[in-house]
Amino acid sequence: MPRRDDNPKIHPILRVVFMSVGLFWIAAANVTAQVDCISPKTLRVSRVQGQVFDITGNAVPGVVILLVQAGKSVAQFHTGLNGDFQFKAANGRYVLKAEVPAFQSSSVELEVGRDLGNLFHPSTLRVIAGLYGSFCPWATTSNREFQKMVRANNQKLKEIKENNATQK
Repeated sequence: MPRRDDNPKIHPILRVVFMSVGLFWIAAANVTAQVDCISPKTLRVSRVQGQVFDITGNAVPGVVILLVQAGKSVAQFHTGLNGDFQFKAANGRYVLKAEVPAFQSSSVELEVGRDLGNLFHPSTLRVIAGLYGSFCPWATTSNREFQKMVRANNQKLKEIKENNATQK
């Protein structure tokens, strides 16, 4: 007696159907989990220094920081235990990239140079590493903006946790 999976007409058709349905659900799950991330504006700084944080405001050590100018990497640094980094960079336009395993990479455009605004108050970059599909990466020189973003992220985490608890 022939087994059902030995039928050459049924087996390939079922395989195609199951694969199509599976791919549809994977694609649908990815679409619903996507978050549109908007890059911050170009940041003006007198020097390239700062810290990398996770979405809750904790420092992240061991992050690879790249400084890119005209599409070419001009410097690379690994953050210290406190997530800190510092580069010597000539005046000009750069892209700062933070690459963290298990996090969404961050990048921000920088305009390096001294002006009256940063002459007396040098800017420190605060880079937040994002999480794929839920929390966007972010960078700022404003401590107030950084604190606001961390509070919003912590509130969102609290809501997710409470929502998950009520679904169980």
